[in-house]
Amino acid sequence: PIEFNVLIATSGRFKHTGTMAELLHRLGAVSAMRGVQYWSHTRETWRLLVLDADALNSPDPNDIRGDFTDAELVPGRDHFLWQHENTPAGKLVYRLNVLERDDIRAILALENTEALTYLFVTVFNAGEYQFLYFFDRESDDTWRYYSLVRVGASFNPLVRQGGPSYINRSVAMFRHFAGIPTDLEPP
Repeated sequence: PIEFNVLIATSGRFKHTGTMAELLHRLGAVSAMRGVQYWSHTRETWRLLVLDADALNSPDPNDIRGDFTDAELVPGRDHFLWQHENTPAGKLVYRLNVLERDDIRAILALENTEALTYLFVTVFNAGEYQFLYFFDRESDDTWRYYSLVRVGASFNPLVRQGGPSYINRSVAMFRHFAGIPTDLEPP
């Protein structure tokens, strides 16, 4: 069985008249995640979710490179990115894998490559902050989006208390990937 402390599922539809390659180009633009905002449930205000982000050549956060191209985002290759979230997750390196890709469907997996500690407590270990993103073409200009976010395998009250904020962060990432302003209205 898969253990988790928090599990968030998000789904939506969005307009995109371009190709899968063009959509993956948007997803590979790691640096464009800077400035993504989410509605803070606890503070009842818009907050920056991603303060900084870069694609990496390796798991080393100093090994910065340009954004990923759609041609690079193919199954069977590890990609790495660094992201500084305005959350207790802070600065983390993630491994990105394309699990499936063709003209009408793409599935991407993202997971942390290192443990996260907060106030000297391990919040979750490497591989315990996971994201699955599904993109399916529904029609010429409509795409379906699904995502799953899994946080932490062992019980941790620091992780569990953030449920509503995890939902709002997940919605912010949907909006970003769909090309919708992330601060359009509170979710």
